[in-house]
Amino acid sequence: MSNSEISQPIANEASRPSAGVPFADFDKIQPGDRVCFSKTITDEDVETFASLSGDRNPLHMDEEFAARTRFQRRVVHGMLLANYVSALVGMRCPGPGALWSQQNFRWPTPVFIGDQVHLTLSVKHKSMGSRTLVIEVKTLNQDGKVVMDGEGIVTALQEVSKLV
Repeated sequence: MSNSEISQPIANEASRPSAGVPFADFDKIQPGDRVCFSKTITDEDVETFASLSGDRNPLHMDEEFAARTRFQRRVVHGMLLANYVSALVGMRCPGPGALWSQQNFRWPTPVFIGDQVHLTLSVKHKSMGSRTLVIEVKTLNQDGKVVMDGEGIVTALQEVSKLV
């Protein structure tokens, strides 16, 4: 798993049938492992997120409103970036069967439509007894500025048949 790269959005993976999909192999994950994701944020991404979340704050959705703020343009929802973390947790690290139970985020710099974001999720600590990972998340924009970072806890569940 170390340093595996994800270069395309993970959106289509959610629609695949789940029968027979193996649970994540927790034993192979080690501190220092990381997965990455890069994406250019589009107007369509923001619209889709707003439709799903119901967050139509004019700072995110209205060019005219946003132009009157200090940012002068629409700001991308911070939780849209968090959505990509969720996809990495559920699909890559630890992967299928993961339960993301805790997370803190910080957004020191806003993201704008057209920005390229580079997200890295790293395993900071692993507990075999509780099957948990402490993860660190760091997201940079195309200028190398941190736009989101944080730390969380993820549990890698086991299939019931393997517990008996």
